[in-house]
Amino acid sequence: RWPESDFIVGEHQIVIPFVGNFNINFFHSIWRIVYVIFTTMFAMLFPVFNGVLGLIGAASFWPLTVYFPIEMYISQAKIGSFSLKWFGLKTLS
Repeated sequence: RWPESDFIVGEHQIVIPFVGNFNINFFHSIWRIVYVIFTTMFAMLFPVFNGVLGLIGAASFWPLTVYFPIEMYISQAKIGSFSLKWFGLKTLS
């Protein structure tokens, strides 16, 4: 968008004694700093975000790992409705 802007596309040479010369783009450096600050603040504001993701993942896999296998077992084993085993399996799921 701004091909003429020295701030956005220009690389500036920085001399570090005993190490050498490095080219740096100020826009990229500032963008990275702002991005790291934003993601760090987001992580600090939502410390239980990982737990929330775990809960969403568990809820999405629950039908495949618990509900359907138990229902298929009840159907294949021909367990009668409202029997003690049926209540136990329904409670488990």
